[in-house]
Amino acid sequence: MDAVHRNRWLPLLVLAIVAGTMVVNVVTTGSLGVFDVVFGLVLGAFVWWSWPGRSGTHVDHRQAQQAAADGDVVVYWRPG
Repeated sequence: MDAVHRNRWLPLLVLAIVAGTMVVNVVTTGSLGVFDVVFGLVLGAFVWWSWPGRSGTHVDHRQAQQAAADGDVVVYWRPG
């Protein structure tokens, strides 16, 4: 399994860890603080925005070269 497929589970892992931390906070204190709610919303938005599977399928070098016509230039862009 290459790094691209492993990275798809990283945002979900972060979300699970933070959700677990919030559950422990609720169990120990009996309530959920305003900071926890705001942090959960911000984290949820970040996980949705950064999810690798949201942008569609990945095109590797071989597929890009096969799709290009003669004289076409293939430009690779890596966000971030």
